[in-house]
Amino acid sequence: MDRLYLFLIRNDIWIYIICGLGLFWYISEFIRARQLLRRASFGLERETGGRVQGNALLFILLLLSVVAGVVYVNTRIQPNLPAELLRPPTPTPDIFRTPLRSPTPLTDFLDDLNATPTSPLAPTVTLPGTNDVASTNPNAGVTTPGAPGNGGTTPVTDSEGTVVTQESATAAPATTAGCSPLVNISQPANGSTVFGSVAFLGTATGDGFAFYKLEINGPQTGNQWASLVGQVVSNQVINGLLGSANFNGWADGRYTIKLTIVDGTSNEIASCSIQINLDS
Repeated sequence: MDRLYLFLIRNDIWIYIICGLGLFWYISEFIRARQLLRRASFGLERETGGRVQGNALLFILLLLSVVAGVVYVNTRIQPNLPAELLRPPTPTPDIFRTPLRSPTPLTDFLDDLNATPTSPLAPTVTLPGTNDVASTNPNAGVTTPGAPGNGGTTPVTDSEGTVVTQESATAAPATTAGCSPLVNISQPANGSTVFGSVAFLGTATGDGFAFYKLEINGPQTGNQWASLVGQVVSNQVINGLLGSANFNGWADGRYTIKLTIVDGTSNEIASCSIQINLDS
């Protein structure tokens, strides 16, 4: 019954209009039938007039009953219905009118892509005094073997698959300078003996970072600072590859590796230095 009440309450105006038109029509039919009966001279005319009059009277009573029912529902029943029942129904969303999300502009996508830091793939370059540094040697081996405790070395493999070595406990101590969690060289370890192709791993980041330099100083460079990667690198690195070099043909001896962080005004804001022993 609640559905019937809601239908009558929500459509009462239309019901009144339809019933009003119906009453106008059937009252006209009733009047026409009465006039026909008064003028009828034959039995067939009286029969037709009586039938039209009866039908018109029936529909007049029916339409009046509908109007009375709607009025009763609106005046007597509607005030007693729960408020939740009279709330308007939730409209069904029109998928054709629902606005779609605007496409992401291509420029925003490119800006996000450029803003994503990536680990640099630093090339191996030729340093002063050698013609063989830029070549790569996939078969480069570990350091000269020796028995631990007798000044020998212990092989270590880094995350890139390049083999470096750490000196044993009896090797000459090497020092680091300026290294911190934000600026450091983690591989090869400080004081390691290396040869062949060597990858330098570590971290280069921090406030004011613009780019970093990876340099080497030792016998092969005439004790002058020379770049290991041939260029500055503008991508920040966190526990990743800083650069690599091939030391085949280099002069043996102790070398200093320095990682330097430079800001946007070309001022060096931090650095980290380690020492390695080259034994080719």
